[in-house]
Amino acid sequence: MIQRTFDLHIVVWPAEDVPGQWLAHCLELDVVSQGNSLAHAVAMIREAVGLVLSDDLSKGLDPQRRRAPQEDWEAMWKRLQEAHPLPFDEATRGNPAYLVLESTVRVSGRSQAEFDQLAGGALPAPTPVEFSVPVAFSPTARAA
Repeated sequence: MIQRTFDLHIVVWPAEDVPGQWLAHCLELDVVSQGNSLAHAVAMIREAVGLVLSDDLSKGLDPQRRRAPQEDWEAMWKRLQEAHPLPFDEATRGNPAYLVLESTVRVSGRSQAEFDQLAGGALPAPTPVEFSVPVAFSPTARAA
């Protein structure tokens, strides 16, 4: 069986140009998704991350070759300077200006043959993949 672990940073924020929409960007994989709410955007990025990881690994590719551009990383680090860590459930209450999620995702329990079947469409993509409980950073939080 093949098992891979990835540490991820996901930035989630309300879309400026479409009211009611939220965007989510996984920087390690340069994957972007959106949702109709904060919770929906997080669910959609989890699904997108799972699909990208499964697809890349099934093809023998390193998913982290997709890494987001440096300016996206710099924007995240700037946001983190103004943010405070909170449990995920607390950080996602209300409408924060943004969230930065740190999480670990594990892709396991797949043999190379199963990854080959995923690539060929013979098996459904394993979504959602297993994520650790994320640590969320929000500007609306107060330092403890």
